[in-house]
Amino acid sequence: MPGPVLMWVKADERGLPVERVRADVRREALASLGAGLAYFAVVFVAGFVLGTLRVLVVAPRLGEVAAVLAELPVMLAVSWTVCGWLLGRVALSGGWGYRLAMGGVALVLLLGAELGLSVLAFGRTTAEHLASYGSPAGALGLAGQVAFALFPLLRRPGGRAAPPAASPHDCSAGNRRHVRSSQDDPP
Repeated sequence: MPGPVLMWVKADERGLPVERVRADVRREALASLGAGLAYFAVVFVAGFVLGTLRVLVVAPRLGEVAAVLAELPVMLAVSWTVCGWLLGRVALSGGWGYRLAMGGVALVLLLGAELGLSVLAFGRTTAEHLASYGSPAGALGLAGQVAFALFPLLRRPGGRAAPPAASPHDCSAGNRRHVRSSQDDPP
């Protein structure tokens, strides 16, 4: 029976094999992309339903700005809830870069879907769609979308704002990953 095989493997500053670190980064990046896609999809469906009600029912009665002001808090509450739910189920380390990627992916998909609907369903040009962000209602909507994208940075599972998180590669944090549970927080 052959003895153990010794291999020289390049290690990072913590002594972990570089291949292991790259695999962790790749896994976290894919988890961020998947979480961003899911975040976009759920919030987009809710926004599509509420946006249809806003355009067809509320805006003709109250005006466009009032309709957006009525819809915006509901959409932000939905986004906050969905974000927390996803962060509780996706294995992200808590590093701000991965949460920023989640929000960034969701925002890019949301803006792209909104542009696609504007052009294909409503017959607007891309320039007309972009110009709509200059109106008061469009600016409010865009501000809500930016908040939606930042929620993964501000949110953590359990409904509270996220504490400043150490990078998973930060030696001072002990380089231990920790899955939060409700037992971790004081009552």
